[in-house]
Parts: sequence; C-alpha cells; structure tokens
Amino acid sequence: MLVIDDVKNALLSKYPHLNLDKVVFEPCRHHELGDLSTNAVMVLKKQGDFESFIVDFLTNHPIVETVNTTKGFINIRLKKEFWVEILKNILKDGELKPHLEGQGKTINVEYVSVNPTGPLHIGHARNAVFGDMIASLFDYFGYHVTREYYVNDAGGQIDALVSSVQLRIKELNQHPITDKDFSADMYRGTYLIPVAEKVQQEKPTHLKSFIVERMMEAISHDLKDLGIHIDTFTSEQNILNQGYLEKAFKILHERGDLYHGVLPPPKGHDGDWEEREQLLFKSTTYGDDTDRPLQKHDGTWTYFAGDVAYHLYKISRHYDVLIDVFGADHAGHILKLQSAVHAMSGGNTPLHIRTCQMVNFLDQGVPLRMSKRAGNFVTLRDLIERIGKDPIRFMMASRHPSTTFDFDFEKVVEKTKENHLFYIQYAHARICSVLKRAKSHGIEPLFHEHLLSDDDVFLIKMMYDFSRQMVLSLKHLEPHRICQYLYDLATHFHQFWEKNRLLNVDEPVITQHRLAVVVGVQKIIQRAFKVLKIDPLDEL
Repeated sequence: MLVIDDVKNALLSKYPHLNLDKVVFEPCRHHELGDLSTNAVMVLKKQGDFESFIVDFLTNHPIVETVNTTKGFINIRLKKEFWVEILKNILKDGELKPHLEGQGKTINVEYVSVNPTGPLHIGHARNAVFGDMIASLFDYFGYHVTREYYVNDAGGQIDALVSSVQLRIKELNQHPITDKDFSADMYRGTYLIPVAEKVQQEKPTHLKSFIVERMMEAISHDLKDLGIHIDTFTSEQNILNQGYLEKAFKILHERGDLYHGVLPPPKGHDGDWEEREQLLFKSTTYGDDTDRPLQKHDGTWTYFAGDVAYHLYKISRHYDVLIDVFGADHAGHILKLQSAVHAMSGGNTPLHIRTCQMVNFLDQGVPLRMSKRAGNFVTLRDLIERIGKDPIRFMMASRHPSTTFDFDFEKVVEKTKENHLFYIQYAHARICSVLKRAKSHGIEPLFHEHLLSDDDVFLIKMMYDFSRQMVLSLKHLEPHRICQYLYDLATHFHQFWEKNRLLNVDEPVITQHRLAVVVGVQKIIQRAFKVLKIDPLDEL
C-alpha cells in the first residue's frame, strides 16, 4: 500500500492537524479510469481544499503513471513496474505481508458457549464458525488470541439435565419410563443414554460435575472436527465459587453505580405490571437505554448478574480487548454488558459484541424444525459426517452475520459456479493440475517481466486487493469479506484461464511466465484458506 501511505504521510507532514480517518483508497470500479481511486477530496472538504496538493503529489510520484479526477474522486493509474514488484513479493512470501498491528496485544474471543445440556446441533454452527474466524483474523495480524468457551454449569438447566440422566439410569435398570416421567424442563433425547451408562460404570462421587464433563467432552470433539480448538473452558460455577459475583457487586457499589429502585413497565407492555423494588445497575450512565436489575426483589441474582461476574473475571485477566459472539436472540444483552464492562474496568477494557442471525436449514428443500428438549434435532456431528468440515465453515462465514440465509444440504456440495466454495476450489485445483502437467514436460514457473500483459496486470490487481480485504475484515469483524474476495479472485482466474493458454510446450518461456502469474493466485487462495481453516484441494 505504498502509494496510499505516501499520500497520507505527505498530507500530515504539511497539514498535521488533518483527520484522515475517513480517507480511503479502493480499486477503481471502472478500470478504464485507473487502478486506484480515493475519496480524499470529498471527505477532507470541511477541513480545506487539498485537491491540488494531492494531484500534484501523485503526478510526481515515481510509480504513478496517470492521475485524473472524476466527480470528486481522484483516480490513479500505476506503472507496470509496480505490478511487477507486487507479483514478485507474492511469489516470494506467499502474500503481501500485512502490518502486524497486534504485536504484543491480547484478545479474548468468547464464542459458542452452548449450555452443556446436549450435543451441538446444526443451529450452533454459525456462531461457532464465525467466532473462530474472528479469532483467526486476529491471529493473522499478530495478536495473542485466547479462544474461550463459557460453560454454563450452574443453575436450573443443569439440575434438569442431572434429573434427565437419572431417569435414563432407571431405564437402564429395567424401570420403564414414558414421556409422562419427563417434566417440561427436562431433556428427552436419547443422547443421554451413553452418559447414563458411564455413570453406571464409574459411579462418580460428584454426579453433576461428572455429567457436565461428559457433555463437554462430546462438544469439544465436535468442535475439533469442525476445525475449532478452544483454548480455555471457563466454568460458571467456578467463577461463582471464587466470589466474582460479590467482587463485581463491590466494585459497582463503590463507584456509586448501584441503587434500589423500581423499573417502569417494559415497552409495549399493556397488561398488569407489579412494581417491585430491585437492586439496579445504573447502566444508563454508560449509554444503555434503561437501568438493569442485578438482584430480584426476593434476593436472588438475575441472569445478568452472572454475566457481569463472568466479565469481571475476564477483565481481571488483563486482556487488551474482549470480544463476545452471541446468537441474535441475545442482542438485548449488548448495551447492558458493554455498560457493565465499562464501569468495572474504568473504561480501560473495550468489549465488542457481535451477533449471528439464525440459519434456515433445508434438507431436500424441506425446512428443518428442531428442539433440544424434545430431542428432535440434527446434530452438528451428523452434519459434519454428511457434508464435511469445509462446506460448513465456508457457508457459515460467507454471509454478513446480521443476515439470515438458507443452508441447503444438497446445494452446499454442488459442483457448480453458484457454489462459491467449489468455484474457488476448482480454481486452485486447475492451477495444481496445470503445474503438474507442465512439470512432466520439464517446465517450471518463472516470471519474465518483459512478458507482462494487460491480462496479467488485471489478475495481479486482484491479488493485490487481498491485503485490503484482510484489513477491512479485521476492522469490521466481517470474515465474509474474505469469502467474497476469494470468489471474485477465482472468477478473474477462470476468465484468465479461458483467454490465455497456460501450457504450450512449444513456447516454454511464455508458459513459464503464465504459470508464475497463476502461482500467485494459488498462493493467495492458500493463505486465505489458512485463515478460514479450509483445506485447498489439489484435485476435484
């Protein structure tokens, strides 16, 4: 990004007061206008008129060929020597080396965190993959990342789980059970039978913790086969035992952020509302739309109080940034949790929260309906065994997390251009195939600068955009940008393939050159797939 940095440094050198945060350089949408386009003139207009300065600077820049302005944008065409160096760097390093902005910084990414009352089902896949790819992005930029899973092993749901296992133990001991034996909050799934068998075999002293451990073993195994390794499993019960609830209460009390009061009826509430005094957190002080109860009128702690205690535990571990990934049904928790973290950390620990919308699963075009308590659901294990890790990871990451989409079991493995993962894998496999065939003729890739064509440059421009897309993906916590970029790169490659003969044994020099160009594409796909934890295929 040499030109971009040079322009910004030149502006700040002469005008140090300038705010350049909104100045961006992007590939020109209309290639006939140039290679790069910047909005600098428009976004800096309120700070002054800098068009002449920027145009003059670019015109005299050693790697800029032409400069023109269109509708407030400055368009730049770069010399071919620039694209030569870009390809050389990609061939040498496998990518354009990013600025490792995260060196020395620590990040905690908490995701999945499904209650250990059953195996992971397909509805958990999006949160799991999205959180894992966010963590991988931070890894890519040099951060020290902790991947964390919060185990909700305290409360009524775990008690209901234990009762459900005990009922299965009775069944194993020849005591018939029926649906009537299960209360409304118990779990009917047959997945608890193997757990009951282990209880029978090992006769644990601490039944509840033993059952939770068995459930978490199964969850961890499924996550591993989805390409996810969790660094830390944090127990809710252990946090409570260590007194973090009381510690959080003390901190907020000493800050003057707690009071006893009565909340107004919820918005839209049109029935009877009983006003009850509760212990409230002044979350409105920190940007929330209402204060939040930590303790009910009967003295019991709210669910939110447990979350506050857990986040104090994370704050105590001194991460530079905390990131939570929730399901869309937890969107209402965002402001209150961010307010609590701001209060308890004195504003020193930022908390970013992302939510993932639901996915509509289709099997042979028929929507699936699932319920963990009823025991009728498709497990993540079933999905992995049916279609494999990579289609799941790609599909779950390929859409903005705020959008819903259909996940059709058949379509995600179709070998068509509409299946984006296949189309990218097809590009990689094509490159591997032609390299193998060329090698059998004694021809190896070798870049020849004097043979650089317009088609080559067009493809190199797409490779060059990889770094920008990675930066944007990290900045906005949006890994779907990588998936879309790879599809665009694959599309450009396939067009290049159809237009240019890559293997011609009668013209070994031009063959060497074109192979070198597509090796650049191969390396970018491999690097991006490493971040996505998807395996590039050498053949299809």
